[in-house]
Amino acid sequence: MSFIQRVIPNFTIRRVAHTAAILGSIALLAALIVYLSESALTTPVFVLLVIGLGGLSIWLVLAPDELRDWLMGRQVYYGIGSFILTLIVIAIATVGYSLAVEQNVIIDLTETQNYTISQPSINVLENIENRLRVLSAQAESAGIESDLHFRLVGFYTREQLRDQKSAEFLLRQYVEASTAGLRLEFYDPDVNPLLARQFGYSVIFDNTQITSGPIFLALYDGDQLLTVENIGEPTERNVQNAMLRISLAGEFKVYFIQGQLEADITIESDVGYSAAALILRERGILVDTLRLQDVEAIPEDATAIVILGAQAPYSQAQVDKIADYIERGGRMLVLADPPYADSRDSTLPNRFMLEGDSFNTYLWETFGVRFRENLVADPASSARNEFILTGLRVNTGSPPLRDFQNVPMVMTLARSLDIVEQPTEKQAEYVRSIMILAATSAFGERNLQVVDLGNLSEFDPNVDDAGDQVLATAIYRVNELEQEVQPRIILIGDSDWLANLYISPEDGSDGVLGNIL
Repeated sequence: MSFIQRVIPNFTIRRVAHTAAILGSIALLAALIVYLSESALTTPVFVLLVIGLGGLSIWLVLAPDELRDWLMGRQVYYGIGSFILTLIVIAIATVGYSLAVEQNVIIDLTETQNYTISQPSINVLENIENRLRVLSAQAESAGIESDLHFRLVGFYTREQLRDQKSAEFLLRQYVEASTAGLRLEFYDPDVNPLLARQFGYSVIFDNTQITSGPIFLALYDGDQLLTVENIGEPTERNVQNAMLRISLAGEFKVYFIQGQLEADITIESDVGYSAAALILRERGILVDTLRLQDVEAIPEDATAIVILGAQAPYSQAQVDKIADYIERGGRMLVLADPPYADSRDSTLPNRFMLEGDSFNTYLWETFGVRFRENLVADPASSARNEFILTGLRVNTGSPPLRDFQNVPMVMTLARSLDIVEQPTEKQAEYVRSIMILAATSAFGERNLQVVDLGNLSEFDPNVDDAGDQVLATAIYRVNELEQEVQPRIILIGDSDWLANLYISPEDGSDGVLGNIL
């Protein structure tokens, strides 16, 4: 220090700090002027920003007390702190805001990155954009001019601007990650009712309950709307699932398992299940049947498997094939009727999913859920007998039921599920999301081999299952969106729910089937 002062008599640390601060502030103002004049983020702007921030950093390091004194309202030496900070506020705020607007920059400052989409979401976005490029190439090879692109479209009224802004924070992340010109648009459904109707946006219950929308993913050719996929509420899970459905349209394949007296998806009568297969096909999903005893493993092209109303127990070999499929990220829907009491063939009693059999044991030890050997009865049911369950409690917070607000559901001859209370380390890897509960007045009748469906059941506290009767639950991995492998399992204690006689948009069963798979 003494050597420098002999060479430069007026040298002090504070003087260097002030000089660096002034030069840094001037550089920031110059960056602002150049940016505003060129309306672009050019190399000179970057260079000036680096010089400016570098000068201010030197000031803050060499004279930190000046910033502290200024923030505490004290008089700063020669007033230099007020001068510099004024320049900082003007330059940084103006340039930063201009750059953010120009570049559509959104910075996620939340600790949990609430507004930053995950890598799986980016992967799904890349999938739909790859599909878009394929479609564009096909049109070009056929000599057809096209301007194919996707748009995220939201509908919010003037009173919902705060909700719109919240949605924009998330959806803008997809636009920024897009490499194929994904667009984001918002409309007021009151101002644009025809467009809202074209998208299928609908609201019921005095404009308070949205049944479709408010966010959609649309494929356009120029300004012509080609297809629309409902996203629903703006959550990452919903956006990812909608994009996944579009990217895999025609590539989803669902196998209905056969071989253990499962329900027949080709029978078109009221007691058949052909409508379930038809609904999937209408959604672009390929449908086939599969006998586990005829294959070494469930095929790689299986998006999901459905076990619909089986009546005979599965062997350990069959369960092992299912376990291997789930470990690979497979999805499975199991609809199991009450044993003994609900048998399609009187000479062959239903013995599927008995407590302690290999399949039920696998479900319990791995996921912490198993089917009970009971028949749920509700003495307070409004139907003709207590085995037709009304007043069901539907958890619309569970992913498969998210689109079904205030939709009444009914189940006939259903069994309940047992859910672990203190999960093991393995079971703790999964979330168990209850979908449907019976009414609080219901109980599980366990004396099934002598139950008389024509007479009322009486609750026996020493035998029957008391408490909440869980009729359906969803199972998926903890932090599912962050996992490379994302298996999903749905267990429902009633297969009649998907029979031709009952499956319909009115009770939500057709939509839930699509959401599950």
